[in-house]
Parts: sequence; C-alpha cells; structure tokens
Amino acid sequence: MALKEKDTSKLITKYLILVISFLCGGIFIFKMINSPEKINLTTYEKQLIEYFQEVALNSDYGQSPKKTIKWNSKMVLYVSKDKENKNQVIKIEEVIENINSLFTDGFKILLTDDRLKSNAIIFLSSIEQMNKQNPGFFDGINESVAGLSEIEFDWGSCEITNSKIFINTDEPIDVQLSAIIEEIAHSIGLPSDSNIHTDSVFYENQVDEAKLNDEFSQLDIDVIKLLYHPKMKSGFNQFQAKNTIKRIFKSEPGDYSVSGYKKNNS
Repeated sequence: MALKEKDTSKLITKYLILVISFLCGGIFIFKMINSPEKINLTTYEKQLIEYFQEVALNSDYGQSPKKTIKWNSKMVLYVSKDKENKNQVIKIEEVIENINSLFTDGFKILLTDDRLKSNAIIFLSSIEQMNKQNPGFFDGINESVAGLSEIEFDWGSCEITNSKIFINTDEPIDVQLSAIIEEIAHSIGLPSDSNIHTDSVFYENQVDEAKLNDEFSQLDIDVIKLLYHPKMKSGFNQFQAKNTIKRIFKSEPGDYSVSGYKKNNS
C-alpha cells in the first residue's frame, strides 16, 4: 500500500506539472494574440485589414457577433434545382475549385449528390419556389434579391454549422453567375457587402450600376486567404483579428501586396 501511495503521488505531481505547463502555454498564446503587433504596413496592407474588418466582422442582415465566423469542418454542399441549370452548375463548380485553392487551414468545400449528407444547400429557384421550400427564409427582406445566403453558427464558438444559399433563377444569367460567386463567399463567413471597391464580389451596387463581378478581385482573394489562414481562429474580435493579420504579414512578407493598387477601382 505504501508503494502505491508513493506512485500515486508521483502521478499527481506529474499531472500538476503538465497542467501548469499547459496553462503557461495558454497564457503565452493569449498574450501573443492580444499584444499589439508593431509592423510598418504598406498602403495595400492597410486597405486589406480595413476590408477584412468590413466584410468579415459585420453582417447585411440580422445580428453580427462582431467576431470572425468560419467553418472548422468541411462544408458539404448540395445543389437543389428543378431544371438542368447547366451554366449555373458549371459556375458553382468553378467557384468551388478556385476558392478551395485559397484555403490553407484544412478547410474545403465539397459537392455532394446526397442532400442528407450535406450541411449546406444552394437553391437554384425562383423566390416563389424558395418561399414554398423554406418558409420564412426571406423574413425581413423587403426587396427582390438576385441571391441571398443564410449562415447558422454557434454564438459561443463562432463556428459555422450550416448554410443555405439562394440564387434567383428569374434573373438574367449574368446576374445569376455574379450572385453565385458572391453568395458562396458570404456562406464561408464573409457576410457583409461593401460600397467601396467596385471590382469586389461584395460590392453592393453591382446590379444597380451594371458592374457585375463574376470573378474574385485581388482584395477578395486576400480576404479569403486571411480568414482561412491557420493563424486566424473563429471567435476573434476586431483587435485580435487585426493583430493576427499583422503577424501573418510579418511572417509571410510579400504574400499580401499589390503594386499600385488604388482604393477605389472605378
């Protein structure tokens, strides 16, 4: 019995040492995230941080936690359609292939033919059909929309669990193709539009000004890369996100820079 008690004491001591070590590591990581990072930013890097905060930490509809929200597991996407919609499906596949190449934290968007295996659905339909399939989807929306996305996420962890994307097939095909890339981008955790950069897929006046964007701009690409960078975690507030982006810039010099980029691309 005495030997067992001694062994137990050793185990407890080791356990306490491990706990203390983990706690110290946690404090170090916390300080790393929350300590201001001093770095000289280029004009483009400043614009990129501002744009990240605008489209990632805000929302066009509903409440926003003012924190980064993102998928921490695969997004398995099912395409719901009544017709062939060949051009739309091709565009969806193209966007997924392109956007998957930007993720570096293990996240991917996967297409599935089995709705039961999906955690995200893109509906190619009219507003009338969508209302029948998903009553309440347009609640609070007082305008005819070309596309709309709905994100479900855990309010505590800010982890996205499900999403629904609507593409209005009553719109002209060029409007639909533009809406597809925008709404897929919204559904990964970039829920807000912007009225600043006219070449961005998040530009809110595309239809009104006949400036449809069916490809990602350089800013769009870099914002997506930052959100799904291994150092960027779900639940980061504005200060933590900005600090993390600065550290990414510091550790990866030259990866986020565009020579001669202008704030307003008109």
